[in-house]
Order: sequence, then structure tokens, then C-alpha cells
Amino acid sequence: MATVSDEVHRRDTPLRQLLVPLQSTIDGWRQAVAAKLDGCRTIRPGHEGVWSMAGQGIDLRMRWWLTGFNGTLPGPVTAGRHMCTAETGARLDELAAAAGVFPPGALSRDHERSAGLLAVAAGTVEARFRNPAVPCPLEDLSSIDAFVDKYRLVVEDVVTMTRHLPEGLAPLLPATTIVCGPLAAAQGLSGDADLLVDGCLVEVKCTIRPRESLLEALRQLAAYACLVEPTPGRVALFLPRQRLLTRFALGSRAGRFAEVGDQIRSAYGGPPLGRNR
Repeated sequence: MATVSDEVHRRDTPLRQLLVPLQSTIDGWRQAVAAKLDGCRTIRPGHEGVWSMAGQGIDLRMRWWLTGFNGTLPGPVTAGRHMCTAETGARLDELAAAAGVFPPGALSRDHERSAGLLAVAAGTVEARFRNPAVPCPLEDLSSIDAFVDKYRLVVEDVVTMTRHLPEGLAPLLPATTIVCGPLAAAQGLSGDADLLVDGCLVEVKCTIRPRESLLEALRQLAAYACLVEPTPGRVALFLPRQRLLTRFALGSRAGRFAEVGDQIRSAYGGPPLGRNR
């Protein structure tokens, strides 16, 4: 099945063509984010070649910082677990027990490493669900200790980014309603967006070179804004490495986004199918 992220990357896809009427809006978003990036410093990882693991990890850790963690792992992680061995599931349970239960906004030096480790490990299991062909390090290594030894720098990277979450996400707080993975897909198009915080659709991109991928990220955000129902009143791009949140009001353009959403569903095979996480 095609994914929103893949379809916005390629020029010849129906999704890219259907987003053309929104390009001036997307370009305006791009200019606004680029201007704010001029004053930002980037949190650089101490590791190479496994940046996607850090991105998956901070995505989960950020959600738990906003919503708290009650010991229950998100649906895609649970689905990925079912595609792994029982031993991998037991390792995930052990890491979740070590992280414990914590409320929204919790940042504690005493437990942050265990929470970061759980986020990184759970992210690798979720990746298995997203793409069964992707190796799962938690499964492929001989033990949790071996996982920790190999990916210590990734966990430290996630912990470092987590410390700066209050600074970056302050404009969204306090939040009354938080939905993780709001519906955003069609029968032939997979994707579930990141967060819906009090009606603001938030897309998270963890990158050390945000300018290079900014247009693609904002096209993806626009596609999700088209597909989420009801159409959100606001959207935002959050760059955790730059501690930068940029919000945009759809205003009178919300109706146009909804129209494009209907066109996308029609092009990709019908009503939306998504996973709320």
C-alpha cells in the first residue's frame, strides 16, 4: 500500500498532483519555518547511521511527555510485537516495567534513561509493523543488555532531545485533548499523522538538516490536514532537534483542504482507513 510520506516525495503521484492547488499555502509555511530556523541551533546526535531510530524514539517519548504513560504501549507497537518472537515481547514488557508509570510533563533524571530506552526499543518494534522487511534490533540481538550496549548513544540522543521538549512544545500547553495518530488514510493510502492537540494537527520531523526536507515535510502535513476529519483549524510542524514549533491557522482555507481530502480519498479508493494510536 502507498504511504502519504512516499507519495508526497514522488512528483508523478496522484497525491502530489492533488496538492498543487495548496502549493501557495505550503510555500508560505515553508518561508515562515525557514525564517525561524535562522536563529535555531541543532541538537546533533553522537551516533551515525541510525538516525531513524532516534526519530522513532523521540516521537514516542514526546507523546508520552504530553499524555503521560500508563504502561500501555501504542497500537502500532503492539501490532509490531505480534510480528516478533515471544522473547522480544517479553523484553518489551521488561523495559516497560522498568520505565514505570508517569504523568504528563514528567521529566526526571532518575527515570529518564529507562523511559528513553523504552521509547527507542518500542520504536524498533513499531518499525517492524510499518514494514515487515525492516530488521528489529530488539529481536536480532541476544539480550536487552546487548541492545543497550549497541544503541547507548541513540538512547542518550533521545534523552537529550526530551530535556528540551518543554521549551519547544510550550505553545501547545496546557492541552485539554490529545489524540495520537488521528485518522488520515484511504483504502489505498496509508498514514496516520502524529498528534492532534486541542484541534491543532502536529507533524514531528527529527532531522539534523531540516531545510533540505522542509518542503516535503510540509507537503506531508498539508496532506494530513486534508485527510483528518473534521478538518483541523490549525496545523503545526515540530522539529525536536531544533526545539522549534511553528503553527499555522487554516482559517478560510479549511474548506479547500477538506475538498482536496475528498479528492484524495476518491483517487486512492474510498473512505479513510487509519489506526488511532
